[in-house]
Amino acid sequence: MAIQFKCVSCSNTVEVDDAWGGRLVECPYCHETITAPAFAASPPAARPVGHSQPVAHTPTFEQRESYSAPQFGTPPYPACAPPASTSNKVAVAALVLAITSLVIGFMSMLPVWGALSRDLGPDVTEQQAQAYVQKAAESGAPWVMKAVFGIMGSCGLWLAGLVCGIIGVCKPTKRWIAVVALVVLLLPMMLMLFSALV
Repeated sequence: MAIQFKCVSCSNTVEVDDAWGGRLVECPYCHETITAPAFAASPPAARPVGHSQPVAHTPTFEQRESYSAPQFGTPPYPACAPPASTSNKVAVAALVLAITSLVIGFMSMLPVWGALSRDLGPDVTEQQAQAYVQKAAESGAPWVMKAVFGIMGSCGLWLAGLVCGIIGVCKPTKRWIAVVALVVLLLPMMLMLFSALV
């Protein structure tokens, strides 16, 4: 059995399956999202036996609609699905996580770079830097633990952003946000790999 009702936007008669009662549907005429009634309209009241005059009743939708509505398929019209979501919250989350992980990683390295330039000068080699950081970690320098925790947090956010970016690319809407997030996440890795190869 189907539910028939009038669209509140265009006043055309819309027919949906019982399963869509009380849910959001799209009008096939004006394409507005409307709420279908939970139940079908009540049938007209029956005329009592032996009564000389017809009993007044509310006309049905078919009686009120004398014109032929435009056909969008074979009646009864199929129930329209709710409009698809146009947002991709996972992709936005991936982009936010990517930017946050880069900022935290950069901020975590500032104390390390400051200590290296202050104690070893601007022309420090990689071996000197590693030996200095290892000696500072053994002596319990406070900036070492801050840098370690910051880098660990940055790596956790990076991994979460990578997962969200992959999920966001699989979504049907606004994939470009997820692609931008993945580029932001993978760019530092590619730069590190390039610098290691050079």
